[in-house]
Amino acid sequence: MITTSTIVMFGLMYANSYTWEHLYYSESRAYMALYMGAAMAVIMLSFMLGMYVNKAVNVVIFVGSAVVFVAALFLFRSQDFVEDQAWMKAMIPHHSITILTSRRAEITDPRVSKLAEEIVLAQDREISEMRFLVEDIERSGKAGPDTFLGTSPEEAPIEAVGVALATPVIASIRPAPLTNAEITRALGAEATCRFGRAVDAAPILATVNGRGVGKISGSLILLEGDGTRMEAEGVRMTLTPPEIDGGEGANLIFDLLTDRPLRVGFDGYWTCN
Repeated sequence: MITTSTIVMFGLMYANSYTWEHLYYSESRAYMALYMGAAMAVIMLSFMLGMYVNKAVNVVIFVGSAVVFVAALFLFRSQDFVEDQAWMKAMIPHHSITILTSRRAEITDPRVSKLAEEIVLAQDREISEMRFLVEDIERSGKAGPDTFLGTSPEEAPIEAVGVALATPVIASIRPAPLTNAEITRALGAEATCRFGRAVDAAPILATVNGRGVGKISGSLILLEGDGTRMEAEGVRMTLTPPEIDGGEGANLIFDLLTDRPLRVGFDGYWTCN
């Protein structure tokens, strides 16, 4: 009964995910299910001691449950065996819960609504990046030290506010969502193809007839290419379309080609009219 309940609890942890594509096996959630199952064993046996009279077996169950509880709780809190992919597979469903609650809560205050919108945007972007990295590590292994990360100097300089605001932090630069009005204004027509980081997210790349548009740091950037490789001075977006005809899943690599280059990938959806 306890084993069955533990397995069911592990499954129910995913019931509050926003969408099925966010379901990944999570090592951290397995630890959580174990220490909750161990606590349940102690509580249930304590209530039913009158039914189970074998004291030796009861002691074994109590001690065993305590050991499992302490061990699982330690493994969860220490994260000793949670490495790159395991960490991302735990974070994706965690972010998914945030998207569900932020999208569906009955929010009426415009300040809270704006905050919820920004949270959903950030979680969509991070989930898309993590999904890409999980697949990329499985396919190509971990990145080396020469990977384009665009990291900032370790020691931040002392500067005036104006200088600080005018200096971009390369590591935080990512393509931003586009509105239909922005796409039409930039391309002169509605997009025929779009790449979005989530099923219901606004696109970050839109193309029509070999022309494309993206938004970087609040500015629309016009791109040209063959539809799968779109470029402008200092920027390149490379699309890996769906492997199966008619599918939607795709990868997009964003390269910032400056003196401090940045490369980041997204796992998302490529849809064409």
